[in-house]
Amino acid sequence: MQFKDKLNQLMEQFHISNSKLAKEINIDPSLVSRWRNGDRVPTMRSSHIPSIAAYFLSQNGYSYQQEYLRHILEEQKAELPNVNDQVALLSDWLIRDTASSTVVRPFVSSEEYAEVLLQQIQGLAKDKPSLSTVPSFEFPSPALTSQTKKDFHMFSGNSGKRKAIAYILSSVLKSDEKTELFLMSDEDMSWLTEDRSFQIQWHMLLRGIIEAGHKITIIHTVHRDTREIIQAINLWMPLHLLGSIKSYYNPRYQSQVVKTSWFIQKDMRALISSSVTFEDIENLSFLYEIPEVAQSYQSQFMGRLTGCKPLFEIYKKTQQFELLDRMIQNVAIVSPTTSWHLHVNSIFLPDDVYTRYSKTLPPSAQKNYLDKVRQLRTRMLNSLSIAPYTDIFPIQVLKDAITRGAYVHFDPVFFLRDEVICKRSEIKSIIENMIFVIENNEKFQLYFGSHQHSDNEITINICLKENTEAFLTANVQGLVPLLGFYVHEGNILSSMNHYMEEIINHIPTMRRNRPDVLKELYKMLESI
Repeated sequence: MQFKDKLNQLMEQFHISNSKLAKEINIDPSLVSRWRNGDRVPTMRSSHIPSIAAYFLSQNGYSYQQEYLRHILEEQKAELPNVNDQVALLSDWLIRDTASSTVVRPFVSSEEYAEVLLQQIQGLAKDKPSLSTVPSFEFPSPALTSQTKKDFHMFSGNSGKRKAIAYILSSVLKSDEKTELFLMSDEDMSWLTEDRSFQIQWHMLLRGIIEAGHKITIIHTVHRDTREIIQAINLWMPLHLLGSIKSYYNPRYQSQVVKTSWFIQKDMRALISSSVTFEDIENLSFLYEIPEVAQSYQSQFMGRLTGCKPLFEIYKKTQQFELLDRMIQNVAIVSPTTSWHLHVNSIFLPDDVYTRYSKTLPPSAQKNYLDKVRQLRTRMLNSLSIAPYTDIFPIQVLKDAITRGAYVHFDPVFFLRDEVICKRSEIKSIIENMIFVIENNEKFQLYFGSHQHSDNEITINICLKENTEAFLTANVQGLVPLLGFYVHEGNILSSMNHYMEEIINHIPTMRRNRPDVLKELYKMLESI
């Protein structure tokens, strides 16, 4: 492997962005980019090499990250037995071309990464199953009859696991009595991610379960690589906005030799699997249709919950004012921010839009609402001169609005479940506000993302404060009981940061370049 390969491995394994590494070793991010592309290679005497090594060795990473470094250092120590300094060992590994046996889990290429994720994170939340559309599942002999209730069923391979899981989910959906699911897995997620049609089926069944009033409790494994974290975000985040899901994670989780998966329907059935290497001989799942077994695993699940923390900080639609207060306080947190959404950023809306909406509220709440909105928008606009802020939305939204003569805006944070209509004069004010903010704040960047067709829309907005927190909310109108939720867990934030960088990298330069963006905005302004 060459230097670029090893640097890419390290950065991907630790979820470190170009800008983050550049900041830590005091260089320009463009140099990191050239290193990773192979356009530049530092010399063996470069002071940057030990700086890079020292930085990664200083990371208090997860167990799999520490294991990765330990393996490299052991290989180097075998070749250089007289060298004891870890920085020197890692520096030597970085700069010398080797045929290292160090292996990490494969990462999707940058181009394929964003392309696949942008396709996968779309439209799932729109499909609603009905009981008549729930698929039927055939079981291997013996059939599930009263005579075999005390038996169990064995399923082989990922396809077998998918079949068993679909059976449990469809059984819950068909149940007349309200029940609860308990889910956890630290096994390889290929059983879910390798089959796109099953992902859709999985999502539809879970959505139906939630909308039917059943409950779901999950213990998430957040110590996964970036690819798996983003796939989990894709599959779970839109569902969380429907409510009825309680998500937890264990902050002290240590990677286990034996991985397990539990899918338990309360007091009814349990699907259990475990593996070490996930080879075919181990890839077996056992479905127990025995209440006593289900109750035993439920008890163990509850025991594991005692060491867990909530994964999300959730705000319901009844907590709008509490959320606005939270956001007002958060503006004081100085951190680079990236906001990605389907509609125009609400800070650009003219005051009249908020005043008009406030009149739909109870008289006692109108002034309080407007005061909080003004305070939040003022603080946000003032903060744009302090920390970098990148705002991404599809420019086609504005172009279509100009053509129609009206802009339909949706933001549950400010307007709950309602869409607000902006007339032509207000569209003009929105564009003028954008131009003013860009021209007066060097740290603010407005990027024009790609337009998504109505049948393929991205179903969540993400506002990410680097290494601090992310706020997620729905971007399409619907019966969503949640305004949104915050995520603070470090591995998820790192993965989201990587994801945002890939989204930005796929935006054409002319849609990111400040003069070109301003030119496009002025052009639209003239057309009104």
